[in-house]
Amino acid sequence: MKKIYLLTLLLFSLKNLNAQVVFCPPGAKWSYNWANSMTPYPLAAYNDQIVYTGDTIIGAETVKKLQHSFFSYECLFAECNPTYLKQIGDTVFMKNPCTVGGWQILYNFAAVNGSSWQNTITKGPTSAITCTYNISINSISTVTINGMPLKQMNATYQFYYGSNLSSSTETITERLGSSRYLFNFRNYISTDCNYISRNLCYTDSSFGLLQYTQFPCNFANPVGMNEYLNTSNNLNIFPNPGSDEIEFGFEFKTGNCNIEFTDLSGRVVKQVLIDNDGPLNIRDLEEGLYIITAFSSDGDILGRSKFLKTH
Repeated sequence: MKKIYLLTLLLFSLKNLNAQVVFCPPGAKWSYNWANSMTPYPLAAYNDQIVYTGDTIIGAETVKKLQHSFFSYECLFAECNPTYLKQIGDTVFMKNPCTVGGWQILYNFAAVNGSSWQNTITKGPTSAITCTYNISINSISTVTINGMPLKQMNATYQFYYGSNLSSSTETITERLGSSRYLFNFRNYISTDCNYISRNLCYTDSSFGLLQYTQFPCNFANPVGMNEYLNTSNNLNIFPNPGSDEIEFGFEFKTGNCNIEFTDLSGRVVKQVLIDNDGPLNIRDLEEGLYIITAFSSDGDILGRSKFLKTH
């Protein structure tokens, strides 16, 4: 009897180890904040969501339908909505009017170190102009979020348009997708430059809610253009450049406030609650240029300035 119990337990464990990756389950929704060329970076101009709206039939296959406004995190691809998803094993495929040749890999959670895949995206449904993206996997790990163990991959995205080349390193997580944007594409060939400013939330029916920042999923920045210009330089940082610790000076004191560090790709890399007293340790920041923004507890911008982190 004991042997049967142990064998059953072993089989159950093996089944869990080989369980299929879950991606885009019922209730899946990704929320982002966006800015555009008419609003000073990195001020978030408006919200957008990628929403799983239900299943549909394409050919003989049942696929998932995503409604969204954008298909790139910077400089829009036009008219690429909606996107359809299907999953074969641990590989998630996508298809919309801008995916050349139909179905392409969005994420391959079956990948191992050194694995790669490629996407080719057109500027629009009738355009012959394309961008090419090579995605390669550097490492694989497991992370626990909301009590769930999730596969996580460190990936390098290389973006090609003609001889132009750019690359970035992103994290791809089961359920959540890319750490920057679900469709992690940059459009070299567009002049309509909306770009992601803040990754707000992910939620689905079984996973629950994940908030990436202190802002709610429906956050809308109430600060207008003139207000932004008036408050963009009233956050004094010293020393600047700085390496170990910095302090802040405000034109007005409002008690506790949230400090947000944003790198030049638009990613929030550090957040901390301060009371305006004493220095802030920044040794964990990588060397480079950042936008530092101070927010009130209600999400209003109190001040903003550039800051250079040095050795």
